Amino acid sequence: MTTGTQRPGGRGARARELADLLRSRRDRLQPADVGLPAGQRRRTKGLRREEVAQLAGVSTTYYTFLEQGRDLRPSWEVLEAISRALRLGPAERAHVHTLGSGTPKSPVSQALETLAPAVSELVDRMDPYPAYVTGRYWDVLASNRAARLLWTDWPALPAAERNMLWWTFTDPAARSVLVDWEPEAQALLARFRAAAGEHPEDPGFAALIERLRNASPEFRASWPRHEVAPLSSGSKRLRHPALGEVTVTHVVLTLADNPEQKLVTFAASEQDQQKIEALLADAADAGLGWLAGYRPRTADEAADAARIRTLVRSLSDPWSRSLPLHLTASALIVDPPSRRVLLRWHQRQQAWLQVGGHGDPGERDALAIALREAAEETGLTDLVPWPDASVRQVVIVSVPAAPDEPAHEHADIRFVLATGDPAAIRPETPDAPLRWLTVPVAKELTSEDNLRGLLATVGELFTG
Repeated sequence: MTTGTQRPGGRGARARELADLLRSRRDRLQPADVGLPAGQRRRTKGLRREEVAQLAGVSTTYYTFLEQGRDLRPSWEVLEAISRALRLGPAERAHVHTLGSGTPKSPVSQALETLAPAVSELVDRMDPYPAYVTGRYWDVLASNRAARLLWTDWPALPAAERNMLWWTFTDPAARSVLVDWEPEAQALLARFRAAAGEHPEDPGFAALIERLRNASPEFRASWPRHEVAPLSSGSKRLRHPALGEVTVTHVVLTLADNPEQKLVTFAASEQDQQKIEALLADAADAGLGWLAGYRPRTADEAADAARIRTLVRSLSDPWSRSLPLHLTASALIVDPPSRRVLLRWHQRQQAWLQVGGHGDPGERDALAIALREAAEETGLTDLVPWPDASVRQVVIVSVPAAPDEPAHEHADIRFVLATGDPAAIRPETPDAPLRWLTVPVAKELTSEDNLRGLLATVGELFTG
């Protein structure tokens, strides 16, 4: 055995955490629990330090140094003896070895934690069976529609609140969703505590713990208890306003490429699963409101619309650019008084097309995306739907490969927008010039058949 003093950094933090854990477990035990006489005039709440040292077969001084947070290097045998003396369970014993071993973990990365696109796609493909992925700090990195239906809409929350601990302890909705909130919250905290103990040098854990201490009285009261537990499968009861109470079993899988990221999958009874799927279908149909009133002009457009309906109903985020087929929103800008339309040169497609593009993460409003993208690409700030907000065209278009991106397809939702100030156009970049054209010239200039169809519709509206 060796002695030492506290040192800054990971070892010092581990030593302090170990000291807190040993004190808390010593306080819980009474002499009768370990076969010792109670004695008289005991002022100690639990066992005395010398009693633990005696049971573990170590010196009282050495054990005292451990409880004082000294930076020691206790051997495996010493940690095991102390664990036995304190009657620790398997998870607590493993936690003691983690804190006391001094084995350094890999360096902490300060970069934002990301999830491999293939894993996000896997989570989506598991829909309608609930699934989500949590990261190093229990941030929810991906979730499918079924999981968001039963828990909460993670992407809609501020980035700092997309965390399972934060939601459970600070969001009032969690107490309604989790039928057994208190045991669920304590079990989650114990698993998080075990993970945090492996990374005492990580400022990300420290920052989250401090935020939770300040925000949640329950977390603040529970954290000093030093409860730890390993990751495990099991079951939980959830409450949903439309479904009622649903019991789901879950399995936790760690990712081979990043073991701190955890894929959690859920299964409900056959009857409950049918209810989940029906509710998801209703929600998907509601999300297809931008297709209401759309009348395809051709059989090809009708086939595209059917494919896009399937895309939206089957994926939690059909706007994700990582998908080989994903949603985009665009606009054919018109100047009704002059009966002209605005086209932009697209370098990648080598074609004159409408303006528009991709949604930002979490965006779902196709018209809002089209308005924003159109304003950015043209400089026009007075754009409004014309003659109303009805979708004029929904088509699938092929996009050629680029040096940094493979070939893929856009499920494009196309609106018609009008400006009252056509002279105010300002191209976003020099290699994307804009041109006002009559409908016949635009139909001649563009190489895309689908756009010619939309131009024909606009021409009909111009003439009335």
